[in-house]
Amino acid sequence: MQVLQTKKAKEEFYSPIFNFLKETRTKEEIANYLGVSKRTAREEVASIGKHYAVIRGSFQKGYRLAKPINKMTLEEKMKEKELVRRTVNEFNSRIKDMKRTMKPLIAYLKVLEKQKK
Repeated sequence: MQVLQTKKAKEEFYSPIFNFLKETRTKEEIANYLGVSKRTAREEVASIGKHYAVIRGSFQKGYRLAKPINKMTLEEKMKEKELVRRTVNEFNSRIKDMKRTMKPLIAYLKVLEKQKK
């Protein structure tokens, strides 16, 4: 499914936990709030992350929307910038790992495709 990244799409996006994520929340808290499984809670956070900056990673427990830039002090902006950078770095690390895992699969597929039927 393609996610539109336009300003209009962002304005029309709705999530029942959007305001709930203005504070750091764990998967368990989100799942309890929604009355769903932790997997569904993670999927809801991922959905929000396609439209808004969500800070998450192994460096902190839970998920939180990035704070509005125009409402932060310079010191808060510096802290937020570091958290966002760490989040991005973790995503990049996962992408690299996934690419490494794909290499043998791609090689195997090429051999299969070369085989005569």
